[in-house]
Amino acid sequence: MMSSGLSRLKNRVGSLAALTLLLTVVVWVLQEPAQTKAAPIPDGPGLTVTIVTARPLDAQIDVTAVGATQARWATAITSSVSGRVTSVSPTAIPGRLVQKEEVLASLQDSFFRSELSAAHARVSVAELELAETLNRQHVARKSSVAKSAYGRFEPHVETAVANRDAAIAALKAEQQRFDDTRVKAPFDAVVTSDHAHPGQWVNVGDVLFRVAASEFLDVKVELSETSWQRLKSTRDFQDDLGIEGFSWDDISIVAPGGQRWPATFRYLNPVVEPLSRQRSVMLEVNRPYQGEAPLLPGQQVDVVFGGVTQPFVVNAPASVLTDDGRVWSVANSSLRLERIELLEERPDAVLFRYQNNPEQQRQLVLFPLASFLEGQTVTATTP
Repeated sequence: MMSSGLSRLKNRVGSLAALTLLLTVVVWVLQEPAQTKAAPIPDGPGLTVTIVTARPLDAQIDVTAVGATQARWATAITSSVSGRVTSVSPTAIPGRLVQKEEVLASLQDSFFRSELSAAHARVSVAELELAETLNRQHVARKSSVAKSAYGRFEPHVETAVANRDAAIAALKAEQQRFDDTRVKAPFDAVVTSDHAHPGQWVNVGDVLFRVAASEFLDVKVELSETSWQRLKSTRDFQDDLGIEGFSWDDISIVAPGGQRWPATFRYLNPVVEPLSRQRSVMLEVNRPYQGEAPLLPGQQVDVVFGGVTQPFVVNAPASVLTDDGRVWSVANSSLRLERIELLEERPDAVLFRYQNNPEQQRQLVLFPLASFLEGQTVTATTP
């Protein structure tokens, strides 16, 4: 009986605990403030955005890259002989154009003139000795008595001929040394620096002038993979000596001051730059130093490759691009994020083509925000 009484007591205690818990929950629900209820979404016009009309049109797309000008045949003119400078041409100053074989400076030539005269005398003596030997050989051959090769003067003649040839070679060497006292331009050139002045003593190998070719100037262009693919898509390519080559007839070099020069294709470097992974194209500009504003070596220039006309091109302000290279448009008062093919990027504008339905006209968001969401309701206004 005692165990059954204890069991009934435990049942009553459990019932009281359950009742107490139920009352606590009811009181907590009644005391919960009204602000915990979900607030209704207010009705409104949504975010206001500025739009412009994007009209796809046919347009000629140029490919613009950055190039660096380089002197062609940059050469140091050194002295081939030792001597004192007697005169320097008034045209042999930096920036002046000189013609091939034009004398830039002269060295004292009295010693070399003396050596040249002595070389002429040695040639005369050698020729006289050869003539005498040939005459003795002629007399010996008339004799009916059989003689040896020595008796026929054959080795004598060979020696005289060798002496004559050696004297002539020495004369040519002395003539060259004498001619080297007059320092000449190796080709049509522009003088880039001068290091000679009258009265100066120069040794063999001393630099007197530095020149570069005046008829041509090279322009080296490094093309990124994107620019390279765009160039390939705008021109017909042909295989040239096993190297993928190309040619354009519309290339312009634009200097920082705005001057323009036509350029022609020279060669394509067959090796990709190991670090930048860029392709290198070498162009040339004809007669770059003529004119009031010459194109000079060491300049950074813009290189414009004339492109072909492409369809469905949108010309829009540069602000329409997002950080990841896409654009937002508005359709039925909703935002839509669109992928594009970026064709040209300028300081104030961009040219692109929509990847999907490029022929359609769009309402383009002028100033996209990072907080935009796909499908977000907006109110569109025009600037």
